[in-house]
Amino acid sequence: MMEAELLVFGANESGQLGLEASDSMPNPRTPLALQSQQITCVAFGFSHTLWLTSEGVVVVSGLNNVGQCGMSAPEQVLTPVRLEALATKRVQRVSAGGAFSAAVTHTGEVLTFGANDFGQCGQGEGAALELRKPRLVKGAPAACSVACGCEHMLLLDRQAEVIPTSPISPYICLHLPTSHYISLRAHAAARLASGGARLPPSPSPNPNPNPNPNPNRSPSRSLNPNPDPNLNPNPNEVHGCGQGAHGALGLGDTEGRAAPTPLRALAGTGVQQAR
Repeated sequence: MMEAELLVFGANESGQLGLEASDSMPNPRTPLALQSQQITCVAFGFSHTLWLTSEGVVVVSGLNNVGQCGMSAPEQVLTPVRLEALATKRVQRVSAGGAFSAAVTHTGEVLTFGANDFGQCGQGEGAALELRKPRLVKGAPAACSVACGCEHMLLLDRQAEVIPTSPISPYICLHLPTSHYISLRAHAAARLASGGARLPPSPSPNPNPNPNPNPNRSPSRSLNPNPDPNLNPNPNEVHGCGQGAHGALGLGDTEGRAAPTPLRALAGTGVQQAR
């Protein structure tokens, strides 16, 4: 398999491209500080970036004026550095909002940091307006995915069903946060987007009524018939928190939420991804 190459370009006023400088870059270039790392996911905020390695390590760069890079100082991170506050965690997903960030560990823990003026970090009423270090979102269900918008966040319950006839493929996503989300649904699967870029249409459902076309082979992915009792009993559940303007949280109103709140309108739709 051909090794992937990381290339960045565009606005870089806060060093978010990881190029060890703050000059805009009109031509694609590889960040030297990340050349030795195998980057599997990149999450772009307004002026900061999270880089996730194949080993579950989170690297950060860019603006850090409200802790969106997960550190107390400095206010700008020009050279990508490992986020030491997550050094004991194996992170599987990262997402970046306008000025806040979120990470999901291999055990389903959700940690957030950065701006929390609209409750977008999901820390509940009375939480600090700025989180300078990653903090666990208590009371949230074990998550498999997280999606940060400009000032709100969506969590997807880790019991989300994977349909055997529609295996999930690796994908690359450039995240441009805005204040709304798009929901696209086909068959029993749905994809949620917290960003502004429109997603391609979901593929048509497999016309084969047999979910396992080879009767001599068990599906490679299916729901655990004996789910962990500590997990949320309602699989595929999406939770939202933060700024609710324009109905961004999908909760039927424009009110904000300081803690993750279930989106009842999506109950039973078989949501598979949140991003």
